[in-house]
Amino acid sequence: MLIKRVVGVAGDTIEQSGASLRLCHSGECRELEVMVADSRGDVMLKANLPSVIPEGYVFLAGEHPLSLDSRYLGLWQLHSVRGRLVPVLTTKIPEGEFHQRYRIQRGLEAVS
Repeated sequence: MLIKRVVGVAGDTIEQSGASLRLCHSGECRELEVMVADSRGDVMLKANLPSVIPEGYVFLAGEHPLSLDSRYLGLWQLHSVRGRLVPVLTTKIPEGEFHQRYRIQRGLEAVS
C-alpha cells in the first residue's frame, strides 16, 4: 500500500524544467523538487508527464520532498485510489512540530 496525497487532478497543468516541477490548479501553483540522482548517485528516471492531467487521473505526492511519487512513477488512475487518510489524534512533540495518527476511510469521495 502506498500512502500519498492527491495534489493534482484532471485539468491541472504540469510544467517540468530540470530539477523542478510546477503543478498549477486554478491559477495557484506549487513547486516540487525532482531528484536527479538517488542516495547512491544512480540517475533517477523521471516520469513522462503530460502538460495537462487528463480526466480519470491524479498526481500523487508523498509527504517527504524526496518521496517516490508521480514525479517518477507517473499519473495514477483515479479508480486505483482506495481510501482517504483522516487525522484522528494530533499531539505536540518537544520541537514544536505536530505528529498525527491517521485512520483510513474506505471509499473515495470526489476530489476537488
